Amino acid sequence: MVSIGPYAPRNQSFWEVTKADMPVLTASAFQSIIGVGPPETPAEDAAERLRQTEQKVSEYIGEGASAPSDLLRSLSDRRSVMTALDSKKTMLETFETKFFSFCIGRQPDSPAYLIWSDTAPLVKPEYFLRMPVVGNHTWSVIMEGPVLVYSPDVPAKDRRFGGVSLGCESGCAALLDTGTSLLAMPGAAINEIVALTLETDFNCTQLWKLPSIKLRLGGHEIILPPDAYISEVVEETTTPVGLPSFLRWRNLNSDRGSWRQRPGTHCDLMVMESGAGSSAGPLWILGVPFFRQYYTTFEVAGRDKTRRAVHVAKASDSCHPAAPSADTAFPRRSQLYKRFIDPTKLYVPPSAHSALSSDFVFL
Repeated sequence: MVSIGPYAPRNQSFWEVTKADMPVLTASAFQSIIGVGPPETPAEDAAERLRQTEQKVSEYIGEGASAPSDLLRSLSDRRSVMTALDSKKTMLETFETKFFSFCIGRQPDSPAYLIWSDTAPLVKPEYFLRMPVVGNHTWSVIMEGPVLVYSPDVPAKDRRFGGVSLGCESGCAALLDTGTSLLAMPGAAINEIVALTLETDFNCTQLWKLPSIKLRLGGHEIILPPDAYISEVVEETTTPVGLPSFLRWRNLNSDRGSWRQRPGTHCDLMVMESGAGSSAGPLWILGVPFFRQYYTTFEVAGRDKTRRAVHVAKASDSCHPAAPSADTAFPRRSQLYKRFIDPTKLYVPPSAHSALSSDFVFL
């Protein structure tokens, strides 16, 4: 029996893990990993694994050989999994949930929220931007025209990087993932931002003077402030296991005065590199930094993929949907934070890890 918040307990089938190798749980501060994906995804993933196993067995038979016993056991197991998935409901279906939302507090150490069966986009539709989901079983949307822009508060003489394009000339795909600690973007975009960090006056003490990233997401303009990709980083650290090919930070010696922040840290670029392409173009992943800025509602619409959408509203300081206003496009200076990041504590879920390490991702 499973209960969520005030909802009465309901009978929910689940998989029991009897053996797992997950060192991330011993090194990180969190104790569990909970994902809420589109309801058909487990069955589609299981069907693909079954198809691959059946193909391997067929290859043995086609060559006149007997399939290995472990392969036959795997085939039997995967057929059992498919039978179970065809007859059991996911948690979203059990609780008849069509909308759920995420918001992560903007201020460091503030709480994050999962709002189950959310009605905010229905009650206050004028607060939200609706973005169609383009992936078959991922929360992905079309992204266009990422560019560096400055807040109107920044003097014109200090806007040296204004208008610098971050690629996506023919469009990109943006995967929205609450489980990924950072933003992930193509290497060409990262190289453009690196030039910003080479400036002699670059530091984290006046984040409001650094450019934001403006982009179009699902046809709507979105602003990601500088603290979405710049942070204070623990010095003399090594790249965490599992992220060597993804994590990008300059790891400079803090003896350069302007880089020095609080003891043991320096101001740095902190993003991940994505080399993957997709049917919609190069892949970006909008992780935790995105959900700090935007209250995001996922519209499931059951297993009807054509009606699936993401609804995005500017998040208030208390993690509620905020009314749209011209003066809230750029966060106020008081809403930019020097975030302290230890790279050894970062996390990338297996799905995002697979995407970042692939040449092409099927959304």
